[in-house]
Amino acid sequence: MNPEIFMDDFERSNSGDLLFSSIGRALTISTRFENNCKMLASIIGLKGKGFIERDKEFDDFIKKLFKNNLFQNIEKIFDKNDSSKNTLNKARSARNEIVHELTIGLANDIGNSDRIEIDEICIRIKELIAIISRGDLMTSFLLSKVTNEFIPSIKFMKNYENKIVEWVIEK
Repeated sequence: MNPEIFMDDFERSNSGDLLFSSIGRALTISTRFENNCKMLASIIGLKGKGFIERDKEFDDFIKKLFKNNLFQNIEKIFDKNDSSKNTLNKARSARNEIVHELTIGLANDIGNSDRIEIDEICIRIKELIAIISRGDLMTSFLLSKVTNEFIPSIKFMKNYENKIVEWVIEK
């Protein structure tokens, strides 16, 4: 008798490996977006406070920064009514679906899934990553501006979303 609660199907397949590697890359982009928001929120927080001189103040600032969740960090980046916040909040929702919902039950079902089901999951990953890549483009651009880093060409930025989607979903 197979256990119902424990994972017991450890068979690997090409389609399963393709799907799980796409999920891993999707998690990578999701984490990158979240970290960009955290960095932007921290830079904005530092600019508002001025230079932090004492170690305790800096330690307190860092603890507070890492205590904030993604929603709180996005709230710090834009004013209340700024429409750009919508792009980041859509990316946050897409990130949450990838991180918290997409893989629930997937490990137990992948061996029994047919190609159509795997394709449907890949389509959903593609949709979610397209949303996250817009947020990542925005946060990367803002970080570049705030830190006076190099800003790539318009052509690069126009292709950014597609490059990320193609990287996540192997063809």
